[in-house]
Amino acid sequence: MPQPIPELGLCILSWRNHEKLRVTLDSYRRQGLFRFFSEARILFQEATAEDFVIAEEFDLSALGLESNVGIEQGWAYLLNHMNSRYIVFLENDCPLIEPEAVVAHELNQGVRLLDRGIVDVYRLRSKEHPGAKFQNCTKYQRYYPVANEPYSPSQSLMRTLRRWVRPKKAQRLIGSAPYCIHDATQRHPQLKQHTDDVIIVPSAYLNWTNQSVLFSRTWMQGVLLARVRSHPSHRSINGFQDIEMALNCDWWRQQAFKIGIGSGLFTHL
Repeated sequence: MPQPIPELGLCILSWRNHEKLRVTLDSYRRQGLFRFFSEARILFQEATAEDFVIAEEFDLSALGLESNVGIEQGWAYLLNHMNSRYIVFLENDCPLIEPEAVVAHELNQGVRLLDRGIVDVYRLRSKEHPGAKFQNCTKYQRYYPVANEPYSPSQSLMRTLRRWVRPKKAQRLIGSAPYCIHDATQRHPQLKQHTDDVIIVPSAYLNWTNQSVLFSRTWMQGVLLARVRSHPSHRSINGFQDIEMALNCDWWRQQAFKIGIGSGLFTHL
């Protein structure tokens, strides 16, 4: 049986949708995910009695809010109730799709990379099976070719024109290459092959994502969430700040944060 990884905690943000939540938590229990964490908490927004029944069923420490406070405030609330140095942050529709041995490898690898300052954030969304609402490769393919694609002179010309007309957009898509092609670091030297299964991407080339990430709690609280609070986006979700909308701007791209991409563990429903 795996032992908890020192200083590693799990946060889950949940809002309604009990069906997806049960599917997600059941995948965690079957694959023994909870055993890797020294603490694990779930936050229910607009909490109901059924929410707490589900939390008890899966032996999760539960926090509840009467109202929906949005993503940014939900993250902040959860992190304020955590003690762990490193945090895996998930949502209620992100099932685990890898076996225990892969989980152990990915989590230990991510913590080591963070602890040594090699990365600032380690992505845990599956590279092979990212799931619903993953548009990175669709967007990447508009600017760059992908594997096993028949050559088309007109398509090649259109991609060249798009890269010329929108060079900043083309640059931001470079970081999606590890999800879309097998020779990402050869095609894009801006990316670094750290190990056989880890690529490091500077934040100039890849946006922030809320989906299935591992990071230092103090970095998230003191740097990213502080930035969202001081520079909120003019866009919102249901009137609340979303971390992605606030961070994916010139500031993020200028910080030279280091994003680690491994094989990943979680998909999205």
